[in-house]
Amino acid sequence: MPSYFQTLLPNPIFFALEFAQYYSAACATVCVRALVAKAFTGQEGVFTPLSDTIESFEKLCDGELDTIPEQAFLNVGGLDSVLEKAAKLERGEI
Repeated sequence: MPSYFQTLLPNPIFFALEFAQYYSAACATVCVRALVAKAFTGQEGVFTPLSDTIESFEKLCDGELDTIPEQAFLNVGGLDSVLEKAAKLERGEI
């Protein structure tokens, strides 16, 4: 699955930007999506602390989360909410 930043690459506006500008614009887009998440998904947006994000990413890269279904990673915050959603998916509550 492509990263969020890779999904922005086809946008012609981003081809004219320097990397720092591109990165800033992409980060701003992510922040805006988190702030307006409720309007589009009906769910509150969640900001995850950087330390939690790094820890979760390391676990993901090490294969510790390979048994978690992909749907559990959508529209959630940190790893705790991913595991909680995975359990709900397994029980058929979602």
